[in-house]
Amino acid sequence: MAKGKESSGEKKPYYELIAETLIKQLEEGTAPWQKPWEPGTSMVPHNPVSGTKYRGGNALWLTMQGRSDPRWMTYKQAQSVNAQVKRGESGTLIQYFKFQDQVPKLDASGKPEIDSDGKKKMITVQLDKPKVFSAVVFNGEQIQGLPPIETEKKDPAWNRHERAEAILTNAGIPISHDQADNAFYLPGKDEIHLPGRDQFATADRYYATALHELGHATGHASRLNRDLSGRFGSESYAKEELRAEIGSLLIGDELEIGHDPGQHAAYVKSWVKVLKEDPKEILRAARDAEAIKDWVIARERESTLTGDNARPPQTQQEDQAVSLAETRKLMEIVANQNKGATLGDSASLALKALGLNETKQVIDVISTLNDLVKHPALAQQVKKAEAELALLKPQHQEQHQEPKATESAATDNKPQTEAFSETRKLMEIVANQNKGAALGESAAVALEGLARNQPDQANDVISNLSDLQKHPALAKQIEKAKAEQEAIRATQGADQGQRIDPISKLPLALAEKLSSRFANEEDRAKFLEKVQARLSDAPQPEIKIREAVATSKEPKAQAEDMER
Repeated sequence: MAKGKESSGEKKPYYELIAETLIKQLEEGTAPWQKPWEPGTSMVPHNPVSGTKYRGGNALWLTMQGRSDPRWMTYKQAQSVNAQVKRGESGTLIQYFKFQDQVPKLDASGKPEIDSDGKKKMITVQLDKPKVFSAVVFNGEQIQGLPPIETEKKDPAWNRHERAEAILTNAGIPISHDQADNAFYLPGKDEIHLPGRDQFATADRYYATALHELGHATGHASRLNRDLSGRFGSESYAKEELRAEIGSLLIGDELEIGHDPGQHAAYVKSWVKVLKEDPKEILRAARDAEAIKDWVIARERESTLTGDNARPPQTQQEDQAVSLAETRKLMEIVANQNKGATLGDSASLALKALGLNETKQVIDVISTLNDLVKHPALAQQVKKAEAELALLKPQHQEQHQEPKATESAATDNKPQTEAFSETRKLMEIVANQNKGAALGESAAVALEGLARNQPDQANDVISNLSDLQKHPALAKQIEKAKAEQEAIRATQGADQGQRIDPISKLPLALAEKLSSRFANEEDRAKFLEKVQARLSDAPQPEIKIREAVATSKEPKAQAEDMER
C-alpha cells in the first residue's frame, strides 16, 4: 500500500503556512478558540506511540486541522502498531528543533578517543544554532487498524471545579465579583474583576472566564512579564488577547472545563492585521500561550493548607518547591526561546520582580538547578554560568522557625534552603550577564535589594565563600563581592536593628584590611569612601516594595482596564 501524501504547501515556511490558514479560519469564524469545546473532553493533539503531547505551534497547527480524533503519528509509527495510513491520505507537516548533537570525543591531539570496544567515544554538545527538522504526521481518522479512541472515565464535575478553584486561590491574585456583565484584569492594581458566580449559566463557564483573566494576569512583571500596556484596539492589546485566547483553550482542555469562545468579533481584524504583517507572531503567541497554561496549571499543585488540615512540613515544602521550580524553568525557557535572549536577558526581569514582590515565594522558586540543565535550550547557557553558580550557599531559616533545630527539622528544611540558594545564585548571574557589570558590583546591588526586603535573611546571604576560592577566574571578583557584602550587612544592621554578628559591624579598621585585597588603588579608595558614607548614614525606614511598585505603575496607560 502506498504511503500517504504530504499536504500541499509544504515548501512554504512553517510559520507562513500556519498564519495563512489561521487568517482564513479567523475570517470564517472557525479558528480553534472561536468554537466551543464541551466540558469533560480533551482534544489537545498527542502522539499515542511516542507519548508526546504536542505543544506550541505544533499543537495549534494540528488542532486547526479540525479532526475529531486527537491522535497523530507518522507513517512508520502507524505501521509499528500494525496499522496503515489509508491510500491517498495527505499528511500534516510539523516542525521540531534539535538543540544538542552527538559528536566524537577528541583527545589532546585532536584525534577521536576510542573505547574498549574499539568504537569512538561520543559526547553531547550544545549546538550554536538549533537544527530544524520536519515530520509529516497523520490523524487517527486517516489510519486503518487503530483501536477505538480510549474513552477515559470523565472526572466528576465537582473534581474539575475543585481543581480550578484551587488554582484561583493559590495564584494569590485578588478577585472581586463586582461587575454586572464584564470580566477584566487590571494590570496596574494586579486585580481580577468578575460578575457574581450566580450570573454564569454553569460553573464551567465561570471557571473558564476566571481562568482566562488569570491568563492575562500571568503577564504581570512579577510573573511572565509580558507587555500589558496596550489599550483596546492597539497592536499590543491584540497580541496579548491572542495569547490569552490560545492559553484559555489549552487550560480548558487540561482541566476539562471546556472552552467558551466568548465575543471575538472585536479582535478578528486586529489579529488578522498582526498575522499578515508578521506571520512569525503566531509561533511566538503559541509559545507564550503554553507558558500561560504551564504557569496556571502549576498553581494547582501549590499547597495552601494550614492548621489541622496541613500536611507534614517536609511533604508540603517538597511539593511547593517542585511546582515553583517548574514555573521558574518555564519562565526562563519561554522567555529565552520566544525572544531569542540570553539567560540573563530572559530571566533578569522576572527574577527581579519575583524577588521584590513575592518574597515569600522566591525562597522556593528553584529546588534544584539540575532540572534546568536538562532542558537543551538552556544547557549551554547554564554550563557557561557554572563557574558562578557556587557563589552562595545561604543557610536560610524561615522567620517563624524555632531557634532550636533538631536534626530532623534541619532535614525537613533542606528543600527550602537549597531553593533559596539556587534562586539567590541565579539573581547574581542574571544581574551580572544582563548589565555587563563585574560580579562584585552586580552581587552587591542584588544583595542590597534582598537585604532591604528580607532583613531576617540578609545576614545569611553569604555564609560560606570558601568554595569560591577554588575558581581562580573569580578570585578578584570574590574579594570585591565579599567586601561589598560586609558593607551591606553593616547597613542592614543599622537600618533594621537586627541581631548581626560582630564582623557585620564593619569597623573602619576591618574595612581597610578588606580593601587591601582590591586589584587597584582606585577600587580600594571607592570602597573605603562607600563604607564611610554608609556607616555615617542615618537609619532608613523599612521599604514596602509591593506598595511602591503599585504606586509607580498608576499612570493612565498602565491602569487601563483590560476588558475581555
